[in-house]
Amino acid sequence: MMKKAIYAQKKAKHAGSMKKFYERKPLIATSLTLMLSAGVMYGNELENLPQIDKQVFSEGIETITISGESKTIDLSNQTPKKANIQSDINGGSLTIKNGTLEGNIGGQVLESPSTKGLTVTFENAIMKGNIQTGRGQNSSDGNDFQRKDVIFKGKNNSDIVLEGDIISYGSGYGNSLDRNRGNHVVFETGSMKGNIYAKRDGYQRVGYNEVTFKGEGAKLEGNVGAFGGSSKGNVSSTNRVVFEQSGSIQGKISADGFLQYQTFFLGKNEIIFKGNGTNTIEKASSQTSDLDVIVAYTGINEILFDNHGTNIIKGNIVATDEWGNYYSWNGRESVNTITFNGTGPNTIEGDVLAKKSKYEGNYSHKNTITFNGGTLNTIKGKISTDNNTDDKYSGQNTLTLNNATLTIENPVETNKVEITNES
Repeated sequence: MMKKAIYAQKKAKHAGSMKKFYERKPLIATSLTLMLSAGVMYGNELENLPQIDKQVFSEGIETITISGESKTIDLSNQTPKKANIQSDINGGSLTIKNGTLEGNIGGQVLESPSTKGLTVTFENAIMKGNIQTGRGQNSSDGNDFQRKDVIFKGKNNSDIVLEGDIISYGSGYGNSLDRNRGNHVVFETGSMKGNIYAKRDGYQRVGYNEVTFKGEGAKLEGNVGAFGGSSKGNVSSTNRVVFEQSGSIQGKISADGFLQYQTFFLGKNEIIFKGNGTNTIEKASSQTSDLDVIVAYTGINEILFDNHGTNIIKGNIVATDEWGNYYSWNGRESVNTITFNGTGPNTIEGDVLAKKSKYEGNYSHKNTITFNGGTLNTIKGKISTDNNTDDKYSGQNTLTLNNATLTIENPVETNKVEITNES
């Protein structure tokens, strides 16, 4: 077994310096420094991203329509109720108590900017269906100005209270991102099995999903995928997922570019873990040989562990060209930014790979990982690129240590990583 080499920063001489490592042995770096009539889509096909929406249209299903009022439905003495929920531009609220709803929320085109919000609350109840803003990604199918608030409460944190997807095709006007619209889903208690997708329509409306898990040990069993954005507005279809206490994602976090007019619009994911227990990102059970858990396909992933707990990424982090290998004269860079703000232990169990681009352009694909403190920071996999030493469109891996110590258990190859030490 290889012995670990130690890189120790000298406080005065090397503070803030940038160093390239060419060692082929382990090292420790230290510094003082979303009205669908679609059927339920369960979102368990998690292996490849992006994927086409799989919607089974069902006829004759009941529609519960809200128009500015508040309604309550108690499903205590019923078999699962099959119904879709929608509203007009007056919005309103609906509370569903107990039992199970099988159907979708939203999936409409509500074109008026004065459209009022729709709030659906599940009290000790379960939903099997999709929450959707907009109708699809063609033409103006994302022209939906309604904010949808969906709240789950009353179950145990480990219970699956939503089995279905959260999808947004728009958040208001084209060429802009409105974070006050789109889908806002709060799990006061409970967990989710399904995917969270932010997409766009043909007129450059971009989707927005904000999903918050408040319970200790909550989990998301599914993917988080952001697909494209607006070139004119220079904004991204965006997912923001927050775990206020410790939690886990079991699936792939993927940000993808959308090719149109020879330009890529970048999808973006913002993932935040605040809990001081154990927080994990790991592959879905359906992912067999695919070990990638955070992938930027000409997109942006920002992952923040803002806690003092145990944080584990159980898989690979990859920055690479757009999914599907379309070609472009104006490629955009892929960026994964991972930040650990606590003392840990913080562990990346897989590889960190920044691939070189196939296309021309003044950009490169990047993985930027920052450790802000602690001595229990570890990268167990390889840190690598597929560059040649002088590749023009090369990938870049950058590690920043702020009063932190980092153990890298695999050999670090020549020109594959830069480590910045800051005090």
